[in-house]
Amino acid sequence: MTHKIEVETVFGTLIAELSEDPTYPGIYISIITPEEERQIALVESTPNTPAKGTYSLRLLCWAPDAKPYDDYSTALTFLEILSASACEAESSNTPGICNAEPAKI
Repeated sequence: MTHKIEVETVFGTLIAELSEDPTYPGIYISIITPEEERQIALVESTPNTPAKGTYSLRLLCWAPDAKPYDDYSTALTFLEILSASACEAESSNTPGICNAEPAKI
């Protein structure tokens, strides 16, 4: 079952649709106009990676002239938290970051 919201605007129909990737849960935003359907953005939660030792919530945007299947052109990280293993590796073990509960939005 696909979960999506459609909103009519003067620019076309905005579509918000759940990502199908359980590793990177998120929401795709696209627009449908008489000329085309194009992806605009994706807001997603990223998994902990050993290289970074963090989880993040990020916004990925596609350029207005992007072709279908082009990769995103801009990435903006809204929230980032260190994993427990990354905190153990830090000598300072900063309480404000390492012992923080995940953000509730």
